[in-house]
Amino acid sequence: MGHSDSSVFLGIINLFSTIITLYLTIIVLIRLTNYKIKIISGLIALSITLLNFSVGISLINYNNPQIYSSWFKLSYFGLLFPPSLVLFSYSISRNLISLWKIIGLYSLTLFLIITAYTNYGIEKIVSIFPFIIQINSIYNICVQLWILILILVAFYQIYAHYKITYGTEKLKFKYLLTVYILTMFLVIMLQLSNMKFLPYLSIFLTCIPIIILNLLIKEQLLSIELFVYETGKFIFSLLIVLVLNYIFLNYFKHLLNSPELFSSSISLIMIGLYFFSKSKNRVEHIMKSVFLNKKEKYKKIIFDATQSLTSILDINELLEYIVKTINKALNTDKIGIFLKEGDRFRLVA
Repeated sequence: MGHSDSSVFLGIINLFSTIITLYLTIIVLIRLTNYKIKIISGLIALSITLLNFSVGISLINYNNPQIYSSWFKLSYFGLLFPPSLVLFSYSISRNLISLWKIIGLYSLTLFLIITAYTNYGIEKIVSIFPFIIQINSIYNICVQLWILILILVAFYQIYAHYKITYGTEKLKFKYLLTVYILTMFLVIMLQLSNMKFLPYLSIFLTCIPIIILNLLIKEQLLSIELFVYETGKFIFSLLIVLVLNYIFLNYFKHLLNSPELFSSSISLIMIGLYFFSKSKNRVEHIMKSVFLNKKEKYKKIIFDATQSLTSILDINELLEYIVKTINKALNTDKIGIFLKEGDRFRLVA
């Protein structure tokens, strides 16, 4: 593929990531009960949505410098992501942050966003693919320092809370630390490359709200298998999009001689039809059987054990019997059983 084809190709993937993030935003608004976390999670999802959408439209309009330049500047609204991540860190670790600090965080961020549209910000976008951009040196340093400081503050809040927590809460924050390390890696890569890898790395930023949201709305504690499954499902879906987009785009553009934007739109619609088809469910079922087979086996053992022991009234005897049953079946010494009101048993191994 030439630069134009590759640009449209990446643009569609960014738009696909936008759809995923919008879907997550709707889930946040519906399922989260904590009003504060709901707003902050929405801001995180919104900032990544604006970033992916603006980069996607810019790449698709590769052949029109005026359009892709104006759309790309909108991607600087992605700067809302770092302060939102700081607020999320404070809220999830139950630490207080003053209203004036919140106002200061977003005021300075909005100032940097507005400056991007002036002569003191982005001086010139030379090319969108390969990505070459001329930024005022002082502005560029300010943006890089601001992002890095906020990401480090957010990471410190999570790490400090992780050190003082125990049990299931500690495991939950261990996953959050993984997410924050991934975020810092992506952000540092963007800064060191002077934004050259933005069209690629903006896609993977979509992983962050997916993982965070799963940590918030799952009733049971996330196991390692489930954690890998949820992130692996997104990456695998992204690979399917890459393959399908390449096939459809080339078919409509080169074999049918369709216009580039029309070919891109039809390709995106065809990919959307796949994700509403039964084929997608079959693929997910295969992935579940690979990643979650052991977890489902645990659940079955617990269910069978509790069903066969309904006559035992002593809870200590019941728990002892279940532990012995699992230990014998799985040949392991490390089993955790948690009782939950309104539910029989939940097992995390």
